Amino acid sequence: MIRSVTEMFTAMLATARTRTQTLETTPEDESLLTLSLRIPRRLKLQYDEMSNAVRVSSNSLMVNVLTAAMSAELAPTRTEATAIGARWMQVHRDHGLSLPQIAALYPDALDLAILADDTALLERLTLPLLGQTSEYFNVRREWLETGKGGVISMRNVWYKGTPELAWRIVNLCEQGFEPRIMFLKSNAGNFATDAPDRWSEDDTLTILLAVPVKVNGVEFVRHEYWGAERWTADAPQIEACGFIRFVSELPTFVSASGYTLNASDYRALSNGEIHPCQISKQLNWSGQFSPEWLYENARYKDHAREAFQLLGKALSAIKKIVPSSRRPNGLPRTQHVSS
Repeated sequence: MIRSVTEMFTAMLATARTRTQTLETTPEDESLLTLSLRIPRRLKLQYDEMSNAVRVSSNSLMVNVLTAAMSAELAPTRTEATAIGARWMQVHRDHGLSLPQIAALYPDALDLAILADDTALLERLTLPLLGQTSEYFNVRREWLETGKGGVISMRNVWYKGTPELAWRIVNLCEQGFEPRIMFLKSNAGNFATDAPDRWSEDDTLTILLAVPVKVNGVEFVRHEYWGAERWTADAPQIEACGFIRFVSELPTFVSASGYTLNASDYRALSNGEIHPCQISKQLNWSGQFSPEWLYENARYKDHAREAFQLLGKALSAIKKIVPSSRRPNGLPRTQHVSS
């Protein structure tokens, strides 16, 4: 239901939003033009009464109403565009990149002058460029565009997927990358040997792959999120123990470590609310633990033989790889899962 004249014009102009966004400004934009309208007599009388009440001419009132309606229609779009730019810049800053490094990642689209001009930058944030950003940092393009949903892609899950995870590590090493395997837990979780089997977000184990990459000469760490699963339940704990045994036998060019995060950040990470790169400040010696510590304190570790054996072919394959002396330029290719 239309409640006001301004609301009526706002509704009418909504369909023209896209076209008005592309109009170019000219020196003649402020010149006055004639606009003829045919409106019902009752509306004309109401309009005359309104203009008399506010002591302006009917023409001035019409200009003010149209201006307000157009501004109301375009303001949300400007705000939305600004938010996209802020999220885009946040991703790069969170990865520790300077403005020259950001420009180097997009040599065909950006330079320092554009990065220094908010309006010029927003004009360059096209869907293809946002797609590039999504690929570079493994962030969801939908999040970049709308701010909705998780920040990072969460398609992979280590529970019932450790063979795929093991082969992904092989795949990365074959391409010349040196992935770092990260086991994360909450400081509010119960990882003791006699921990009760319960469902709590704090009792889950998260696995990440941190992959140092170099793109156009710019170095940063690209993260792959492999999910969070309950440690206190038998099946996921057995599979995790099998994977930890696999990790313990990997060559030295593949590192592995564990970190304890504060509960709020751990929940935010496992819910996809923050990017893994944002927790880097917490990864210090005080919260570090060995993956073998998890294994030794696992209630069901004696049942992990079969889970470990499923990773045998991947372990044999990675032991045959000769590490590269130079980091490859570009992103890792999509994995090919072997069996």
